[in-house]
This record gives sequence, C-alpha cells and structure tokens, in this order.
Amino acid sequence: TLTGETWHQVWAPAPRASTYTPEGNLILSRVPVFMSATTQFDSVPNDPAWTDTKRSAAAVTLAVNDVQLVVATTHLPLDPGQRQQHL
Repeated sequence: TLTGETWHQVWAPAPRASTYTPEGNLILSRVPVFMSATTQFDSVPNDPAWTDTKRSAAAVTLAVNDVQLVVATTHLPLDPGQRQQHL
C-alpha cells in the first residue's frame, strides 16, 4: 500500500502441520498475472517434524510488452536425497 502501486500476488503455501510457522513461496508483481500455478511437495508425509521436505512452488505468466514471461520460484530441501526427489 505504501508504494502507491497495485500489486498482484500468487501464494504457494508449504504443506506443513498447523503447529509450525507457515512457509511457502510468494510472487509479487506490479504487472497483472495472466496465468498462475502452484504445487506442493512432501517427500516424507508421515513425519510432520521433518519440515525440510515440505515445500511448495509457484509460477506465473506475465504479459510484458506483448511477450509472455514465465517466472517460477521454489525452495528445495537441504538434504541431498530429498532434494533429488523434489527435482
């Protein structure tokens, strides 16, 4: 609000238990979002304490000067084995 600009957003929450601080990926754009998609990854769903494996990803398509631009974001796990599964 303080910028005086209209901001468009896409939020991809990580699949975490309600007892943990919510985390995820947020894309903010001053350009309107043409299309968007989000997904969640959880390679250890039976262990809510292993928060490193509970991730999300977001992607948006923006129209900039009549050219479609795709912007994507995610965080990958620190554990090498879990990282490879998410990739």
